Amino acid sequence: MNNIHKFIAYIVYNWKDNLNEAYAPKVKIQFFNKFKEEANDLNITVSDEELNAYIDRFDQIKNSPKITEKDLSKYTLSQLIKLVTTSKGAEAPEAIDITPDIVYRNEDNTIAIYNGSKEELCARHQGSVPWCITRGSYGNYRYSAEKNFPTFYLAQNTNLPSTDALSFVAIQVRQNGRYVYTNRKNSPYESSEMSFNQLLNEVPWLRDIPNVEEILRYIPLSTAEKITQQYKNRSISYREWSKLPYKAKEQYLVVRQGKQDLFSDISIEDFVSKYLPQYPQLATFVAVNSGVIPDINLLRNLDKFSNQDVKSILANLRNKIPGNRLASEEFSFDVKKLLVYTDKWGLNDDQRIYVTKDKNAIVLLQLGNDVKAGVYTKDDDYPDIKLNKRTAKYLLDYPELDKIPLKNLLKLASDEAIDKSVVDNILAQAAENPDSAIIIKDIEGGQLVIDSNDFSAYTIKNNTISSVPFESEEVQQVFSSELDNAGIQDSILRLISSGQSMPENLEKETVFSIINSTPYSRRILDNNVVLVAPTAEHPIFTINKDLQTDFITYQSYGNRRGDWRVYDSSNRLEQIEYWQVYFNYLRSQGKTYNDASLERIFNDGGASLNAKMNFVNANPPLNSTNIYRPFVVDDNVLLLNTATPSMSKTIGSRGSLIRSSINPATARTLMGTVAAEPEAPAAQAGPTPADLGAGERVAAPLRRRGRPAGGGQPRAQQDVAPVAGDFTSATTALEPAGLLNIWNTLPASIRNRFADATITTRVYGDRGAGRRDNILRGRGRVRRIVYNGNNKIYIIELQNGTFVASIVLQPGNSHYLLTTDTSTNIGSPDNLLTTLQARNLAESHKGLAVKMFLAENPHMLGETTEILHKHLNKK
Repeated sequence: MNNIHKFIAYIVYNWKDNLNEAYAPKVKIQFFNKFKEEANDLNITVSDEELNAYIDRFDQIKNSPKITEKDLSKYTLSQLIKLVTTSKGAEAPEAIDITPDIVYRNEDNTIAIYNGSKEELCARHQGSVPWCITRGSYGNYRYSAEKNFPTFYLAQNTNLPSTDALSFVAIQVRQNGRYVYTNRKNSPYESSEMSFNQLLNEVPWLRDIPNVEEILRYIPLSTAEKITQQYKNRSISYREWSKLPYKAKEQYLVVRQGKQDLFSDISIEDFVSKYLPQYPQLATFVAVNSGVIPDINLLRNLDKFSNQDVKSILANLRNKIPGNRLASEEFSFDVKKLLVYTDKWGLNDDQRIYVTKDKNAIVLLQLGNDVKAGVYTKDDDYPDIKLNKRTAKYLLDYPELDKIPLKNLLKLASDEAIDKSVVDNILAQAAENPDSAIIIKDIEGGQLVIDSNDFSAYTIKNNTISSVPFESEEVQQVFSSELDNAGIQDSILRLISSGQSMPENLEKETVFSIINSTPYSRRILDNNVVLVAPTAEHPIFTINKDLQTDFITYQSYGNRRGDWRVYDSSNRLEQIEYWQVYFNYLRSQGKTYNDASLERIFNDGGASLNAKMNFVNANPPLNSTNIYRPFVVDDNVLLLNTATPSMSKTIGSRGSLIRSSINPATARTLMGTVAAEPEAPAAQAGPTPADLGAGERVAAPLRRRGRPAGGGQPRAQQDVAPVAGDFTSATTALEPAGLLNIWNTLPASIRNRFADATITTRVYGDRGAGRRDNILRGRGRVRRIVYNGNNKIYIIELQNGTFVASIVLQPGNSHYLLTTDTSTNIGSPDNLLTTLQARNLAESHKGLAVKMFLAENPHMLGETTEILHKHLNKK
């Protein structure tokens, strides 16, 4: 079928799909002919569907002020592709590969040529031939630039004895138009490249096959194959990338993430500074997806992004920028100021950074026995200035002067670097501010001043400031009455953040009370929350603010000698009180353990069994959709699978989870003991004694969160015989199918059911796979199954080579469909085909049949063309 006939057929097949008719059919056909001729001349691969989408997209955007040339006829094909793929809107499905699994079979079934264009098709012949492509090395050949990305055909002739080396040959049709073959004995390995006529001379029985050269056609790599297989391991040039469809451009950047050679011919810096600005939508994609482009390259080029993209880049920075780069020329001064405003400089705990009021300088203060200051401007840097009357203006611009220890300010005033009036003003403002880090109380004959910046105290009498012991009864009484003072709370948290031991002049109960009086939202330090377990061995500890899935605390105070003040780094959470306090925090934040996080924490082989039982007895908050529920039974931890009790798990001798089959009667008994989830404490409150009750053990089984006793329990599912596969993550199957991005948008309650799953290509015999193949009726086929119990993901390859996934979740019998750009709850697999057709992913049976007929009967082209013309005229 020539190009114009393909185009007409495309119009007919898609007439009901809102075909863009902005260009008159005659004009559009002229453009189509022009660009197809150019593609043929320049050996550019572009499908009819893609070209049609490019023409339509140009018509949509040509009136944009950015498009200076409005006449499509003035564009070359390459220029058109580059223009319309700079943004979304020109996507088109890849040409459907209708190559059957068996591309040729003679009448007496003695000669057959098998399609080997996909790994699964080659793997079917594993064991019958010694070729690597049938035994796991398919990708090393198909996606090899050195081998010219070959398409494989496996040709068998049973008229020849099996001892004949040419009775079964693997034929490579390479992108460069050359042929390579390997005989049945795989000796001597593969042939050298040759012409088609040379191939016929080497394997003469191929001459008996009619139109054999047309049968052994080259099948180009699909875009999905290029992204997941080729580009992941090999960079391409910028020009080659610029011609990819928009979505493929995004995917390329993702799969090359973290690699120094983003492109083969330009640096990452050049791409961000010179080329990315030409793609506004891609710039936004990069800005909101942290890590696609290294932070350092983005910061160097912030001026190239829109204001909103700049906000996204700064908000999504993975790490703070080391303070020693303040003097570096790699960022502009404006960017350095932005990093100050957004708190993105990584500083020591005794450093403070701010922008002066006139915005002309950045000041870095170093606190200690003396105050030091560094000043950084657009043109010069002064990392260690002398503080005096002339330079004090930089210090006085600090918006939180009351956070500088009073002793430092007093010394600066004594040295006449600042006026005494500055100290007087700070004290006056502190007296009016209930959240100041400096507390001032009237006493007989003057005032008592408590500075929580360094936990020192002073009296002011007759305009004279004198130091007094912080541990004095008078000071302690005032200090302990200020538990809700934000300045004091910040001072305590600053000590914890820097890993400093608590000062000797602080009372234990006072410190605990200050921390517990601090809202949870202000207790977050580097992604960890500060909590207090008063009677535990390490009473002050920090732990993951989102969900702890191991038994190590990140930081804690206390040692075996009973000194609660000592910073003692990381320790294990062995005591139940840790978990009770932590679970109260989680409930206040609405955070729960799902199946995957439960399995992970119980698989911590370094934790003792007693610690794991304490975790269970502390009553962890669970996700309402969980299949697994933990119990303590017979001095061990049981992770009960409520859907399939025979697939439950328990702690083995090596400290990790092992399979444990529980009968349904025992499961019902355990579940009958589950109590309702306790109400969470107030969102910003610390733990209260009433919240710290211990759980119970089973044999009077443990009280647990879940369904109330007496009916409504999920019926146990019938066990499914396991299929051979690899115990791995579902992403292993979803990423090469191009479905990982959409998978990651699903609720965690769904994804967590497949955190540890089995993947198999043995789909035959699976009733769900057979059902879906029957529903699709040739439009697609299940290629892989990901399963965890009765939860399954069926990876389906459609006729056009793209992949979708059909998901079933049990209990509940929920069904979802994943495509490359959306997820849909389809209610039942019976709706699979209609949903795909609604998204133009599955052709009607009639349209598919016509295409297959034309491909298999090219001699009927003339008659078919006449029919198409009549059909078009009727429309």
